Amino acid sequence: MGPCSPIRPTLDLDQRTAKWQSSISELFELRRELVHFRGELHPSQPHPSGKSHVSREASVYSVERARWAVDLAYEILTVALASPRTKHAAVVAWAESQPDTPKVLERIRQEGR
Repeated sequence: MGPCSPIRPTLDLDQRTAKWQSSISELFELRRELVHFRGELHPSQPHPSGKSHVSREASVYSVERARWAVDLAYEILTVALASPRTKHAAVVAWAESQPDTPKVLERIRQEGR
């Protein structure tokens, strides 16, 4: 069971399913590397900006990657609040109890840029 499996039955994901399965798996892999860190030497790698070479960790755990993770979390939470499947009453009730959350999350996200 992949990381996206628990949310798929409760939300109407339409075209997002494939994208989220890939993105969430990638995010969990990044997390796994941090939680189960092994100090290993790696050759330097190009920074995502293309302006320099940096350590592998600086390349993998960059500001751009952090923004990508925040954007993914924002998208998932926004969709979760906007499109719960009606047959899951608890999820619908939770979503209806959070009417201001998407606006608050968007404001926080924009302030962090």
